Amino acid sequence: MNSYFDLDEKVGAVLERYSFLVDVMVNEGFVHLGNPDMRKAVANRISLRDAFKHHGKDEATMEKLLVDAIEANQK
Repeated sequence: MNSYFDLDEKVGAVLERYSFLVDVMVNEGFVHLGNPDMRKAVANRISLRDAFKHHGKDEATMEKLLVDAIEANQK
């Protein structure tokens, strides 16, 4: 658990707050998020947890990656 987002939150909501995470997620294989039209169509329908599961990503690893990116961006 972290103080920035909840894993059950929609991907779109998180990316709205932390737009720089788009690049992080694209680099992790979520290539459709790099396309603004696809991001708009998909990101508000799926939670982070479900997106990670769908792409075969470990939740804890992805959460740490996103939190680290957020904290690095705040410096």
